[in-house]
Amino acid sequence: LCGGKSVILHVLTGNALFWRHGWQPFPLLSDRQVVNNTESTIFLHRQEKMRVVTTVEALKQALADERQSGKTIGLVPTMGALHEGHASLVRRSVSENGCTVVSVFVNPTQFNDKNDLANYPRTLDADCALLERLGASLVFAPSVEEVYPEPDTRTFSYPPIDSVMEGPRRPGHFNGVCQIVSKLFLMVEPDRAYFGEK
Repeated sequence: LCGGKSVILHVLTGNALFWRHGWQPFPLLSDRQVVNNTESTIFLHRQEKMRVVTTVEALKQALADERQSGKTIGLVPTMGALHEGHASLVRRSVSENGCTVVSVFVNPTQFNDKNDLANYPRTLDADCALLERLGASLVFAPSVEEVYPEPDTRTFSYPPIDSVMEGPRRPGHFNGVCQIVSKLFLMVEPDRAYFGEK
């Protein structure tokens, strides 16, 4: 096979690696581990199945498992309805971290128009399908009650950002953004976080 060269195949079930002509079992490799043989260097990446969690408790347990295995955590906060801009952030996080968490949560505290909140697109199934293709590890898709078990009365101010251009026309918007981002940071405790430019 292949002119007698050593060959490494990753079985689609993800349960074993086989090498050389005798098809002897080879231990599973950790992510991005390098295998060297006399012919070449082969990079193997074993992608775990993406998980979707909806509670803070499940999120923290999943992340504890990832940290125990030595992985860094990347966070990509989103409100769903994902597009290429989001995808570029996820790709970067996947390339820089062992575990990428994507939050999908339409945050009510940053909407000052109830109609805008009601009409915001919610496409979780399609978002998850895209995120799995991109290599995300975890999707955190909580309910409003999970994120805000009680009203968040904290106030943030970052002048002049919240007082120029769009700020005066959307009272409370930037405060709501800060509320949800701070909550996600406390829940996930990421090593890195990724935001698109506005």
